[in-house]
Amino acid sequence: MARTSKRSTDATRLTGTSLVGDAVRHGVAVSNASLARLRGGAATADADRVHHFRTTLRRLRSLLSSFKAVAPPAKRMHLSDRLKELSQRYGKSRQWDVLIEAIDQDFDGGTDRSRIADAAKRRRRALTRGDGPRLSRDIAAIDRAILAADWLHAPSPGEAELWNAALDDFVPDLLDRQWRRLRQRSRHVDLSDAAAFHEFRIAAKKHRYTIEFLASRYRKKAVKPYLRRLVAIQDVLGALRDAQADAELLGELALTPAARAAAAAWLERRAAACRARFPAESKAFRREKPFWEQ
Repeated sequence: MARTSKRSTDATRLTGTSLVGDAVRHGVAVSNASLARLRGGAATADADRVHHFRTTLRRLRSLLSSFKAVAPPAKRMHLSDRLKELSQRYGKSRQWDVLIEAIDQDFDGGTDRSRIADAAKRRRRALTRGDGPRLSRDIAAIDRAILAADWLHAPSPGEAELWNAALDDFVPDLLDRQWRRLRQRSRHVDLSDAAAFHEFRIAAKKHRYTIEFLASRYRKKAVKPYLRRLVAIQDVLGALRDAQADAELLGELALTPAARAAAAAWLERRAAACRARFPAESKAFRREKPFWEQ
């Protein structure tokens, strides 16, 4: 297959006649479209562009993980590790963006609010100085890596049989495994256990991104309620993690004792609200009927 033909794969809808390989190509096309939007913008490392880039990489890693059965293991892991490395490169700047946004929207700290916000913005600028061109280079590098990965566009000899299998025979088992694992963890996860909390967040993200790649195969009315419940859990987990990360970032700033105390109390209120919301959101998710079984 000529390399130029790989880019011509568009993000068409999946249907009842789609094959497993069609879903992989569909996911790659969606990722390519996301990267194209990034390439088309200014060469900056602003908050929206960094967030868009990292989300695109996470979605692509979820695709590689969910469809690992049709990918050469060593090549898949190499690409996944590369995506993870690049995502983590911009992790700290993204954390500062989240903190700054939270302060602007939610922190009622009087004069301390503007001092903390200004200090956070200065730290963010210092951290990301020169990141615009580097981010553009990293976007181009991922673009080249996807294009060069022949196994993302056509089956390798050892994976041809499953690649050409009916998607409808593959997807229900895939989603069911993810769903059952997530439901089980949601009953017992200890949000104060950093390792368990991290694993649960990753499982929720992977399940969501896999569903979004496959959503066009199903009726929107069936997918929407389930996805809404899943996103609600992910939002709670994300907000709790943000509060934890924000506390670490604020520790890097030179603040007055009064400002530090006000910020710490604010973050604890945010974290407590997340912990209080989680049981209800988790229970609602467990009650939602899987759309792929309908």
